[in-house]
Amino acid sequence: MILSKNHISIIILLFISYCSIGTGIHTDDYIFLADAINNNFNQSINSWFANRYYFLSAPNIFFQIIQAHLFHDNYFLYDIIKILVICLSIYFVYLFSTIYMNSAKSILFSFCFVIYPINE
Repeated sequence: MILSKNHISIIILLFISYCSIGTGIHTDDYIFLADAINNNFNQSINSWFANRYYFLSAPNIFFQIIQAHLFHDNYFLYDIIKILVICLSIYFVYLFSTIYMNSAKSILFSFCFVIYPINE
């Protein structure tokens, strides 16, 4: 039986969902997230930029502070965002790799390329 691209996409989505749901927040900055939840949004942003290391990592503002203020302790929503980010990463790597490989190799390459570093 040969699987179509849609079947493979659904299998990847189900696998990512199975591996991601219930794993918690993947960050070493949980202390900063706890402060972000306790502070208002402006205080969180100001304290984030006060540290030079965090000033250079602007994506952390979206993926940590904004999510902390939107979701608070609803970890299922964190998992949904995590699944979406992983699946979009696989899709974008797939689009890039189709320039250099055929479709079947691109799917396998993009899945391995994204999943391997995530599960270090």
